[in-house]
Amino acid sequence: GAIQLFNALAVDNGNHTATFSAAVLNTTTDAAKLTGATARTSNGATVKATIAPAIVGAGRVFDTGKPGALVLSSPKLTAGDYVTVKLSFSGGNSVTVDAPVVARNATYEGVANAPGGEELPVKSADQPGL
Repeated sequence: GAIQLFNALAVDNGNHTATFSAAVLNTTTDAAKLTGATARTSNGATVKATIAPAIVGAGRVFDTGKPGALVLSSPKLTAGDYVTVKLSFSGGNSVTVDAPVVARNATYEGVANAPGGEELPVKSADQPGL
């Protein structure tokens, strides 16, 4: 689709929240703003989804985990489970993924543990001036 997710997972923050971390690829020619999110545990329980400002530039990749663009909240979120997350973007685009919930460790130290966000499109490493 127009918006694609890669390497999706939810990093357990140890306080009944988990930060959703995924590389979001916007294949369109327009910037895509994150406008909403829904989530459910593997057994169907609703998970509260708190989004922060996030814009994926046209033809760019955005890492949701570093700025804390999406934090999930539920006492049912625990490492070892899966969560189904649907992200909605401006332009009517959406994408759904099943993501594992993983324990926070040194591997995930760069993932935010609270909502944050980024207002501007993220610049790609290979085109730092764009």
